[in-house]
Amino acid sequence: MTTIWRMHIKPETNGGYTRKDAWEYCLQHGVIGIGYGMDKDIGEPLPSEEYIPFAEEMYHDFPGWKNSMNAFVKQMKKDDLVWLEFAGRYYLAKITGDAQYNSNVPELDLFHTRACEIKEIGGLDVVPGGIQTRFIRGRTIHRVHSSILYDYSIAVYHGTPHQVEIQDILAYLSAYDLEDLVGLYLQYKLDYKIIPSTCKPTTKRIEYTLVRKGNQGQIETAAVQVKKGDVHLKASEYIDLPYDVIYLFAENENYEKNETDERVKFISKSDVINFVKEYKSFLPSKLIHWLG
Repeated sequence: MTTIWRMHIKPETNGGYTRKDAWEYCLQHGVIGIGYGMDKDIGEPLPSEEYIPFAEEMYHDFPGWKNSMNAFVKQMKKDDLVWLEFAGRYYLAKITGDAQYNSNVPELDLFHTRACEIKEIGGLDVVPGGIQTRFIRGRTIHRVHSSILYDYSIAVYHGTPHQVEIQDILAYLSAYDLEDLVGLYLQYKLDYKIIPSTCKPTTKRIEYTLVRKGNQGQIETAAVQVKKGDVHLKASEYIDLPYDVIYLFAENENYEKNETDERVKFISKSDVINFVKEYKSFLPSKLIHWLG
């Protein structure tokens, strides 16, 4: 069965060469690659599997080496699909060859390569947020476990039609789109009003603040934190915030609650999806264009 991967092409180039040079090399030669070269001749070119024993002493304490070798050399197989990104454009590479070690382009730090067929998919508007998020951080190579993103990746690579189901829509939204959707949910369903000037990148624990009129006519304040991807939200990390209510939303619904402070409330995934169903015709096109 095909496995879907996300991979950074970010070699440690030298001699005046850049990441762009490494990327263009990959496109021109139909390969993807990683580093970890040797400072001695080991009889190359040779299969990367045979390189590993030579490199154990040099790299065994190097952060990321074992993970990269396991993923790129041992686990990745022919016909697997690998998501790549360069300069805001996204690509899928279909693996066609085994991992090979060669030091013919040491200046590009592409010592281990796999032959592949690289297909450009497009920009942010055609790449699911669940894929985009995986390029923000993380190890060089990462397996994409989502069945939703698996189906999309297979379809888009082969150019076959793919219908996005409304219950899967959150996987397709970017982190920013998800923040907007939760904000709209709080305004439509809970009668809040967002204070636009509070949407600042410097406020790391909240996305924005909101206000609404309380039952007694008083102003109630609220703040919201929205997280996409594989995260864990703990109520205890927000109870010190000076708001009447703090709303937390994680796409994976991985929460740690605090029963002693009722100010922290968790927004359910089902409530947000039901909101999309109910208000689809009123939502901005960038949030629902996936639904067709």
